[in-house]
Amino acid sequence: MNSPLRGWHLDATHSSDEILVLLARRGSLAARNELLTRNRERMAGSIALLCRRWSLSPEDREDLEQQIVFWTIEAVTAFDAEELRKPDGCSFRTFLGKVVNRRVANFAQAKRRRRKRFPASVDEQAVGKMGGGDGWAIRSPRQSTSAGNAIPLNLQRKLS
Repeated sequence: MNSPLRGWHLDATHSSDEILVLLARRGSLAARNELLTRNRERMAGSIALLCRRWSLSPEDREDLEQQIVFWTIEAVTAFDAEELRKPDGCSFRTFLGKVVNRRVANFAQAKRRRRKRFPASVDEQAVGKMGGGDGWAIRSPRQSTSAGNAIPLNLQRKLS
């Protein structure tokens, strides 16, 4: 005699992203892992294109690729399945692409703001042009005070 099957088996490889999103929200680790696996390579390609667009370094690209997992989980929690019913609604894949695009843009803009706010010092620029070193060989113009502390010239002008 055949016994009735208890529970069910998830065939994640043949399920749509939207079904997997709903299951992942309910705590299915198999569904979440399948979404992460499916979208990791695709989003890595998108990040490569976005890094070229924003002129980001290979190190930045590696950092951003590591964030794909967190962004996918963020997209799972934020995706509105009702979007599928709307005529102009978007799929989960499109939504995830928008999340990744926005996060990379935020990263690039924050990096540019930091560069403007904290430009590289003359010391770092000079050492970088010389090909490395410990940073002690070349110094920016400074004048010593009576206590022996070095104060940058631009600050001395403001203090005078």
